[in-house]
Amino acid sequence: MSTGEIVDVAARAYQRLGRAILGQIALPMVLCFAVVLFFFVFLGPAFFQTSDPRSIATQIGESIAVVAVGLAVALPLFLLGVAYSQGIVSRLVADFLLGNKPDRTAAAEAARRSLKTLAGAGFRMFFSAFFALLLAGGLLMLSAIITDSSTSGNPLPAILSILAILLCIASPLGPILVLFRYALAPVVAVVEGIGPKASMRRSRDLMKSSPFQPGAAGAMLAAIFLCVFLFGVMWGGTAMAFGLVGLSDHVVSHFGSSPSGMVLQTLLTLLPIYFAMWVVAPVWMATCTIVYFDRRIRLEGFDIYVLEQDVRRASGKSRFQY
Repeated sequence: MSTGEIVDVAARAYQRLGRAILGQIALPMVLCFAVVLFFFVFLGPAFFQTSDPRSIATQIGESIAVVAVGLAVALPLFLLGVAYSQGIVSRLVADFLLGNKPDRTAAAEAARRSLKTLAGAGFRMFFSAFFALLLAGGLLMLSAIITDSSTSGNPLPAILSILAILLCIASPLGPILVLFRYALAPVVAVVEGIGPKASMRRSRDLMKSSPFQPGAAGAMLAAIFLCVFLFGVMWGGTAMAFGLVGLSDHVVSHFGSSPSGMVLQTLLTLLPIYFAMWVVAPVWMATCTIVYFDRRIRLEGFDIYVLEQDVRRASGKSRFQY
C-alpha cells in the first residue's frame, strides 16, 4: 500500500473498531493520564525547587531523587498503560486486516499475555530515545560537583559542560530515530509473541529498505504528522469546550485556593490531554499494525502465505463434503 492507502485503511479500521477499542483502553489511558498529572503537579515543580539554594550537593541529590522517582514509579505505570492499550489495538486491528471476526475477549487476553514483553520493549525504547538527554544531565551534575570542590582554572568542568550542551542539542534525534527503527516492535510482540530484544530487532529489519522495496519511513512520518494534528485538535477543542462551560470558575468558587482546589484546577486544565490521548493513541497503534502487515507483505510475501492457508482450509472442507 502507498502511504495514503495506509492512512485510509487505518481510518476504516478505527471506524469499524472504534467503539470496542475506546471502551477497552479507557482505563489504561486513565493510568497514563494519572502519570501525566503526577508529573505536572509533583515531579515537574519538584525538579526546579530546592531546600538549600547554597548547596550544590543538596540540589544534585534532590534532582537525582526526582528523576529516580520518575523512572522507578511514573515510567513503569505509564508504559503498562500504553502496553495494554497497544495489545488491545494490535490484536483487534490484526483480526480486521486478516478477515477474522474481532474478538474483545481474545484481544484482552492477548494484551495480558504480552504485557510483560510490551513493557520491556517500552523500557528499551525509552532509554534508547532519551539516553543522550540523561547522559547530558549526568555530565552537568558532574561538572557542577567538580566546580564546587576544585580550585579555579580546572578545564574539566568546562569540557563536561560543552559535551552536555552538545548532547542536549542532539537529544531530539533520539526519539525520532527510535520511532523510525522500533515503532513496530510492540506489534511484533503481540502478533508473533517474541521477546522485547527480538521484537526490536525484528522491527528494525522490517522498517529498513531492501533492494526492491523502499523503507517504512514515509508511512511512519505521515502517521506522526496525522497524530500530532489530531492531538492538537482534540486537546484544543476539549480545552475550549471546558473554558466555555467555565468548569475552572466553578472549582475556584467552591474550593478557593485550598490544596484540593489547586489539584482540581490542575486536573481540569490537563483533562483535555486525557481525551486527546484516549482518542489519538489508537490511531497511532492501528497505523503501526497496518504498516507491520504491509512490510511483511512487501518483504516476506505474507499475502501469499495467507492465500495458501485459505486454499488449504477450502480444500479441506471440500474433501469432507463428499
